Amino acid sequence: MVPFASRPFIRATDPGEMAEALWRNYRVGSARFEDTEAPFLALANGVRLEGVRFHYCRYDTPAQISFVAMGGYRQVFVLSGSSEFTLGGTKMALGPESTGLIPPGSDFDAAYSQGYAHIIAEFDEGALVRKAERLTGRDFAGLPDLPLGRALPAGRFWKTRGLVDNLADQFANGADEAALPITELAQALASAFLIDHLEGHPGLPSLSAKAAGRPAADLLEDYIRENWSRPLTVEEIAAACGVSVRSVFARFRETLGTSPMAYLRTLRLDEARRRLREGEPGVAVMDVALACGFASFGHFAQRYRDRFGELPSETATRSR
Repeated sequence: MVPFASRPFIRATDPGEMAEALWRNYRVGSARFEDTEAPFLALANGVRLEGVRFHYCRYDTPAQISFVAMGGYRQVFVLSGSSEFTLGGTKMALGPESTGLIPPGSDFDAAYSQGYAHIIAEFDEGALVRKAERLTGRDFAGLPDLPLGRALPAGRFWKTRGLVDNLADQFANGADEAALPITELAQALASAFLIDHLEGHPGLPSLSAKAAGRPAADLLEDYIRENWSRPLTVEEIAAACGVSVRSVFARFRETLGTSPMAYLRTLRLDEARRRLREGEPGVAVMDVALACGFASFGHFAQRYRDRFGELPSETATRSR
């Protein structure tokens, strides 16, 4: 499965064609491709969501490319091959077992091996600062020092990588940028990025510093029930109810034995069942799934069967 396959924007079978496409899309300073006996193929897919943009790039031929003033915090996840990024004289060598972070506004040179592919998650700096303020409950003029321009173990960033892979798969299958679960995944990705980088950072307050009092905690379930049809994040739920993010998780674990997102999913499944039972003839099951916040029909059908013991199509057929 090719990441973000439903959102292609470059496909080149000639080095000159690829160089022109890179200039048009990225305003690169220069691009050189080595001659090999293998047929030339380079491609790029990508999508822009609120606060984050994704780039999937593949080079079947070794390439050297100079990028100019690239925006956003760019986290590189190598899928195959190897790469070397040069930023201000510092070299960062990456492979599938490592990841690296490039700062906003950077000029850098990139050297890619034959058969190289990566996904870059480009985070908007302002959106990250606002998210960090909600997570920590304090104001930021900018983000604290981050490990920029050096190779880091990819396993340390499993939260971020898992959500990037999930979104890549969603857009390999034609997901809609405006779909409710896509919006929530993008927001969860920004939170995961910050937690991966800032957890335990000296001088930052603990996310659990503000405990949930009983009256405030009782608002959590009501808030989710009243807002199930909107894109929701744990940070929003916590802020609306006046508790910390960790307190939200603790409250649901202690009282319901589940997570807030699992509780939200249950509410959406219940609403989908109600609509399928009461829907008029001809209403498509997929339309109900999308309206209730499920972008993947296979995921929806599996969750529905786990909860109700039958497929959504069976509920719809019996109702009709």
